Amino acid sequence: MEDSERDEELYRRWWIRMRRAFGIADLITDGNARFALVEVIDKGGAIQNLPNQRGAIESLVEWILDRGSRGALDHFIVRAEYQTHLESAEGAVSIADLVRGAPGVSDGQPLDEPNRTLEATAQGIIGRMTADILEKPFEDGHGGYFDGAYPRDFSFDRLPR
Repeated sequence: MEDSERDEELYRRWWIRMRRAFGIADLITDGNARFALVEVIDKGGAIQNLPNQRGAIESLVEWILDRGSRGALDHFIVRAEYQTHLESAEGAVSIADLVRGAPGVSDGQPLDEPNRTLEATAQGIIGRMTADILEKPFEDGHGGYFDGAYPRDFSFDRLPR
């Protein structure tokens, strides 16, 4: 598969990592998780008085997941020593280009003030994901972390007696 194709498994993993970065538990349904995520971003104060603000946030979240699952954002979620190499990879985009290319945002035109607000919001979302991923970079096939610190590794045998 080419990097430019959307990988559904990667899309799912990007979604899980985005949820976790915002503290949304895995057991929450996808619909409720999306609602909560958009609500947190909407009420966070970074975006104000944007036409169709909620719809713009929903579109931005979806666009980040879509572009991430195609490899276009890989350079944002790695340690600094790898960023330079991945920034020049085919298909990699800057935050401004990410927002500029989002459906219904600017049709490739320079970003106006509302869209610069979306640019800052995209940077915030990806930055939060990056911090979470750098803290817990590796998952096993079940989504648990290799260090055993994730709740799925919980065992009653570990409780004090």
